Amino acid sequence: MTKLKAFSLVVLFNIITLGFVSQSNAQAASGKFTNADRISKITKDLSLDKKQVAKLTSIYKDQDEKLADLKKSGLDKPSQVIKRRDIWKSTDSQIEAMLTPEQKPKWEGVKAELKSLEKPKPQVAPKPVE
Repeated sequence: MTKLKAFSLVVLFNIITLGFVSQSNAQAASGKFTNADRISKITKDLSLDKKQVAKLTSIYKDQDEKLADLKKSGLDKPSQVIKRRDIWKSTDSQIEAMLTPEQKPKWEGVKAELKSLEKPKPQVAPKPVE
């Protein structure tokens, strides 16, 4: 009987864990992972103080403005890709600069998690050559 209870607890734990993972993945797949979600996750995972949260919010607001301007710029796609990467690198540098020495090692792991939660790009088949 004890083995059955232990097995039941393990199964229940796995079901609950799977539910949380599925919910998180569904949110990311639907494209609804916003800067507010990012800020919330970073705040929680790195234990940011109020001043850091305000700075982080400002950094993401600035990034959004730059990305919106880039979208309106009329640059060709390859140039936009390069500029977009530069904006993301700048955001990353600004975030890292505001972190304490204790938070910086954790930041790499949080960054990797955030990247995995981003909406995957659909695969586009190459156009046939005529």
